[in-house]
Amino acid sequence: MRDNALGAVDELEPSETGGRRILQSLQAGKTCIALGLRNARTTEIAKLAASVGYDLVWVDMEHAPIGVESAAALAATAASLGVGGWVRIREGMTGLVGPLLDGGAGGIICPHIQSAVAAREAVAACRFPPKGGRSQNALLPQLGYVRHNSLETMRRADNGAIVQLLIETPEGVDRIDEIAAEPGVDMIAIGLNDLSVTMGRPGEPGHPDFLEVCKRVANACGRRGVVAVAGGTATPELFSALVSIGFAPLAFAGMDTEMLADNLSQRRHRWLFGETT
Repeated sequence: MRDNALGAVDELEPSETGGRRILQSLQAGKTCIALGLRNARTTEIAKLAASVGYDLVWVDMEHAPIGVESAAALAATAASLGVGGWVRIREGMTGLVGPLLDGGAGGIICPHIQSAVAAREAVAACRFPPKGGRSQNALLPQLGYVRHNSLETMRRADNGAIVQLLIETPEGVDRIDEIAAEPGVDMIAIGLNDLSVTMGRPGEPGHPDFLEVCKRVANACGRRGVVAVAGGTATPELFSALVSIGFAPLAFAGMDTEMLADNLSQRRHRWLFGETT
């Protein structure tokens, strides 16, 4: 197991510890709840999520036309409240990582990872030298805009920034051992929807053959001390099945667009038919 210890968390800023607390909770078997953002552009959504007990808020730049400023602000607000505030970047756009982390994001989610080389590039974008190639920035929001010496800044910023990789193709599964072995990877997620499609089983993420593939990923992560999670678990039953084969209990409650659509439908039904459920 790799050592990600931050020391006494009471001495650190909330944005340094939120992501690490999620990893530690998941490793201990505690269920954590995540909210994805595609529609929201203002920080109230992050504050609302924190107020009702969400553990993670992540911004989906891959599937929504969200700009860097909005994504960083949303993630930074969540991170400042001790909630995980992460951003999923677009494929091949690791150049966005520096501005997002410098803007206060607490973690980066990199999609469509299919090789150790891609994993290494993702880590390098998130870590300062010698662990990576992130450019220097003296005053970081994650450190309360307090100036520290360069070594302390890099150590604390590296510890605070979570690196999550997404496996969404059979090629990524075939190379999962070498991907999980890359130093600096904190979490690996299976994208159930995309992976089921690329494996020829669209809409069947609960098929026994597919679950065997998922188990292979979970086992590889377990051997390397990397937290394995799954995105796209549409039902509690599938979520429980994945946890039982080695995935950490990170539950994706849904995207804000889905929740808004559900609530709009419920409110319309209530006013038309006078029902409250």
